[in-house]
Amino acid sequence: MARLCLDFETNTISYLSNLTEEMFPPDQSAVPEQLSPTVTELTSLAHDTVQQVLTRYVNVKGLSISQMIHTSVKTRDWLSAVEPRNVRAAMKRVVEEITELDTQIGPSSRRRSSRS
Repeated sequence: MARLCLDFETNTISYLSNLTEEMFPPDQSAVPEQLSPTVTELTSLAHDTVQQVLTRYVNVKGLSISQMIHTSVKTRDWLSAVEPRNVRAAMKRVVEEITELDTQIGPSSRRRSSRS
């Protein structure tokens, strides 16, 4: 997901802007304020939007994972439980969810968000 958004931010916006200008040349008599936003402005907007979407997505997934952990710990009678011999299914599911989230978000978003 992050790679797709990064590609959109770095390549697609400028490509679409150039294509639009070729197909629909700007009116020479137009005042610069009337012209469409620059590629830099669009890229900046895209970056901010992508960052917000990814942050919100991670927050929602994190809430879901924390709820799974909470429910797993709360439903168990820990005083009368025997010593565990295996990893509980809920904890396996938590690890699977975190791995899936890491795969979906991708490493490029971690590098970008650490610089922000």
